[in-house]
Amino acid sequence: MSFDEQDELFMLEAIEQAKKCTPERERDPKVGAVLVKNGQIIAKSFRGQYPDAPGDHAEYNLFHKNLENRADARGATLYVTLEPCSDRSPEKLPVMSMLSHMESQGS
Repeated sequence: MSFDEQDELFMLEAIEQAKKCTPERERDPKVGAVLVKNGQIIAKSFRGQYPDAPGDHAEYNLFHKNLENRADARGATLYVTLEPCSDRSPEKLPVMSMLSHMESQGS
């Protein structure tokens, strides 16, 4: 897999999304995410995008709140400014598990 100019543009958009973050705590990362399919952005998000859930990760917001149809994610590319989490508190599903589950379910 190679990285080209189009990838760079999508990654720059993820960085722009990350700049919108207002972290709950100083140590919390600013994270942006962009989902692209067939060369078009189909969803984008940032950590803490919704005031009622300031700790929600950018990827969670993207897939569960901003993407109109989760089935559209199949075959898409996710650009994110920080590697998706693989471990979270017990009441929350890690993003890597969520992505893996979505892949296995075909949505």
